Amino acid sequence: MQLLQWVFYSVCGFLFLRLLWQLGAIFRLAANNKREKLAGMTIVKTKGENLPFSFFHWLFVGTDLIHQTEFSSVLSHEKAHSKKLHSADILFFSLLRILFWFHPAIYLLERELRSMHEYEADAVSYTHLRAHETVLDLV
Repeated sequence: MQLLQWVFYSVCGFLFLRLLWQLGAIFRLAANNKREKLAGMTIVKTKGENLPFSFFHWLFVGTDLIHQTEFSSVLSHEKAHSKKLHSADILFFSLLRILFWFHPAIYLLERELRSMHEYEADAVSYTHLRAHETVLDLV
């Protein structure tokens, strides 16, 4: 029994340290790159061709994407993630995954939650872009 407890706590400790490392990497990324406020979010301009992602009010985006035409759709999509606090959900599930790493259902639920977040953000950004196109059509 003692061995199982040791394994459980060791894996939990490792996963917790990994989560702290990942959060630290996000904060270092925000601290070491240029930032600017835009549409209620803080845009963090990263170097290279990184995939855009948001973490609460921060939007991390490669400098090459900022000057492309699809940046407004990316901004709308990531702003939807920010407004609906999807980062809090993911952080909560990360903590659950630390405690229930041995249970396969936690991984399935997390995957479904991430899919649901993407559908929600896509729906909001699609509605926003359709409304913008409708206004442009009227003008």
